[in-house]
Amino acid sequence: MTVDWGRGGPDLLVAVDRDAGPLRTQIQDQLRAAIRDQRLGAGERLPSTRRLAELLEVARGTVVDVYEQLLAEGYLESTVGSGTRVAAIGSSGGSARRAPVVVSAPSSPRPVDFEYGIPDLRSVPLSDWSWAVSKATQTLPTAALGDEDLAGSRNLREVVTAYHRRVRAGWATAEDAIIVSGFRQGLAFALATLARQ
Repeated sequence: MTVDWGRGGPDLLVAVDRDAGPLRTQIQDQLRAAIRDQRLGAGERLPSTRRLAELLEVARGTVVDVYEQLLAEGYLESTVGSGTRVAAIGSSGGSARRAPVVVSAPSSPRPVDFEYGIPDLRSVPLSDWSWAVSKATQTLPTAALGDEDLAGSRNLREVVTAYHRRVRAGWATAEDAIIVSGFRQGLAFALATLARQ
């Protein structure tokens, strides 16, 4: 499922180094890689040229040139009124995933500590959380408030992992995620990403 973020969605994980060559090339390469790696899925909306230019502190014309080049290469598609979206690439419509780079594992497995603790609440993206809750409850059927899959809501797992891929350059899919809910100042959730083999 492609997550439709609306309004451009959360910010992209794109960075520029002003000492590392042309900014246009850096942005193109990073967006191209994100699409090839499927961190940006087919149909996913990109930020407007104005928004991305503001985020990267570059001229809007630079971002316009980047989008036009990626449109010409077939990585993006643009429709009036729908914004710029990621095009389906490859014969499988962009559904094939590239295998993640395998890093040699430590000699002994490290235990994972799931013990309850107090997270750093200053790092919680409250505006993104508020937007996501508002968006989800606009179309939430009453039946969705009942018990579901033990791993948590499939839709929530898809949104959380899509956000993780888009903003943190992760590889997780909905099948890799577990949503844990509990009572401590409302609903809290934890995303557990399983090691991919």
